Amino acid sequence: MAAISTAAMTISYGGNVITGVGSISVSASRSLIEITEFADQRQKFISGNATTTASIEIFYDQTVTGTAAFENAVNASSAAVAIVVTLHASATYTGTGFATAISITGSPNEIVRATLEIQFDGTVTIA
Repeated sequence: MAAISTAAMTISYGGNVITGVGSISVSASRSLIEITEFADQRQKFISGNATTTASIEIFYDQTVTGTAAFENAVNASSAAVAIVVTLHASATYTGTGFATAISITGSPNEIVRATLEIQFDGTVTIA
């Protein structure tokens, strides 16, 4: 099995590149709707709605245009924007979505970090 490198790991939010990415986590899930009838011996389900979220840890620097834009989007009511999250050369998630949270963490004599949370809206293309 070949190793996959994260050397190409990037994020673009609303056309602005966010630099200093330390880690990215993408989560895709689908709900199920139970349709079991009273006489059924086993539970039955149909496929429900899907959702995709991303969590990105960065080295925080508000002077970076992409970071400032993301932080402002969390604090202001805004429309969905274009999002491109690349984990590696063959795993890019593209769609629209919202900045839902930013958590900034700092300790004395340490690098300030931030965790960005994204909720994709609608269809997400994975290439």
